[in-house]
Amino acid sequence: MCSKPAGFKLLVTGRVQNVGYRYYCLRAADALGLKGWVRNLPDGSVEMEVFGGETALNEFIEDVAGDKAGFKINGVVKEAAEHNPETEGFIIK
Repeated sequence: MCSKPAGFKLLVTGRVQNVGYRYYCLRAADALGLKGWVRNLPDGSVEMEVFGGETALNEFIEDVAGDKAGFKINGVVKEAAEHNPETEGFIIK
């Protein structure tokens, strides 16, 4: 039986727009072989869906949920997301 990849929808708040955060997420996801997308929301937060293996997902979430030079994370809301089999790679919307 083939199981579908695990996935999460993340809503990230803080200083995460106009500071390179989406590009940081793109590079981190690509490095871990994850699929999904990331986008800015009008309220100043960033939303993303990310799919892949459990270990890679946990590493990605730990990485993008931490403060780095240029951005400051105030909070991350994580919920399960259903994988769309047509999703290829990780993109910025």
